[in-house]
Amino acid sequence: DYWILMFYDEHNQRTKEGPVSTSVWIKKNLDTVDEILLHSRKKNTDSKADKDTDFIRNIRKRIILGLPLYGYGKSENG
Repeated sequence: DYWILMFYDEHNQRTKEGPVSTSVWIKKNLDTVDEILLHSRKKNTDSKADKDTDFIRNIRKRIILGLPLYGYGKSENG
């Protein structure tokens, strides 16, 4: 099984101009995924720090990260 994460639309047609996805925004979202996974794991097991690292590493091997290769431009009228 794989997780397909689509990291699009940090900025979009409804927001201020900017890149569709910056590396800082992508990293922040990946960190949030890690936190959610660890929180879920700790609720269900007696996890140890070294096992948490292995757990996250194994999950990351199964992530397919969708990155945008496009951008939005705005006209003078918005």
